[in-house]
Parts: sequence; structure tokens; C-alpha cells
Amino acid sequence: MGQLLIDDAGVKPHDVETALSSGRQPGERLGDTLVRMGVTTREAVARALACQLALDFTAGPLEPTETARKAILPSLIQAHHLVPLDIDGRRIRIALSDPLNVRAIDDVQFQTGCRVECLVATPTTIATAIETWFTLETRPEASDVRAATSQTASVTTGSTLGELVHALPQSLKIDAAPTGEAAELERETRLKPVVRLV
Repeated sequence: MGQLLIDDAGVKPHDVETALSSGRQPGERLGDTLVRMGVTTREAVARALACQLALDFTAGPLEPTETARKAILPSLIQAHHLVPLDIDGRRIRIALSDPLNVRAIDDVQFQTGCRVECLVATPTTIATAIETWFTLETRPEASDVRAATSQTASVTTGSTLGELVHALPQSLKIDAAPTGEAAELERETRLKPVVRLV
């Protein structure tokens, strides 16, 4: 990463050495340190990261297709700071500032059932797209999420109980207390144990 920034972004070798030896805070990545030191930009770091990982870089603005917007729950988008861009068959393209975030990629793959293809963008570009496309006013309904991916909604890390209930198919939702045989069965199960321990 350091050499890419020296070659392509005009960062001085001395600045990279300083960042590596004494300028980094615990857990901070080299690119973040160089940005904090003021010797490069977030865009230059994102471009170098894309080059290093052989991924495409996108400067934005990000404009996801309607199908892509409906494919991933907003809670997952905001938790992992990513933007779904488009879906083509069993492949979904997403933009994120940290393409090394394996958990984000796994969560998207699990929720959509699609192979994930990553593009690199700056954190600001991602934040702007999330604010534009995934605010409460533009939030897709859970039924739209299911229709977009042709699968039922999946339980994801960070989902609230309300989101999970909302994501249930209408046929599984119960609007009123059970009546008739269902009420009798529920009453019986609450009164008598199903398995008796000896």
C-alpha cells in the first residue's frame, strides 16, 4: 500500500516511514494514518487499495438500481457501510470503503444468495449514497426485499425483532388470538408438559 501511494499519489517515502514507525495509532491502517497526517487523501488511499486488491474503484456518485436497493435490508447496509449497486442473475455488485471486511461480504451473500462482487469507494461517497438512497423515506419494505432476491428474508446480525416480524410472510402472521381447536391446543400445551422427566 505504501509503495502504491508513493508511486501513484505523490506520498513521500519519508511520510510512509513515519506513519509506519511512530505515526500510527493502535489498530489504525496505514492509509488512515497518512490521511490523518495530511499527506494524502481518502480518494488516493481508496484508489491504491483497489489497485492492490485488483478491484475497480468508483468515485461516485453511486446510483443503485431499484432491484439492488431492495435486495439488502437497510440495517445491514448501515451496519457495514456499503451500497448495493446492481444485481445480474446470481451476482450482486456492492461498493464499500473496506473490501477486506469479510463479514460484510458474507452477510450480503447470505442475505441475497448471490455471489458478491466488490467495488472500492471512499467512506464519504458511501455515506452520501446511504443518506440519499437508504433513509427511512426510501427504505424498501421487507416484501420488496424478498421479491428482489426470490428468497425469503434471512435473519441477519443486527436485525431488530420488529424487522424480523415485518419480514415474515403474511401467511405466517397472526392478527388475533387463536380460536376453536387452535385455542384448545394452545391451552392444553400450556397446562400439561409434553415430555415428562423421570
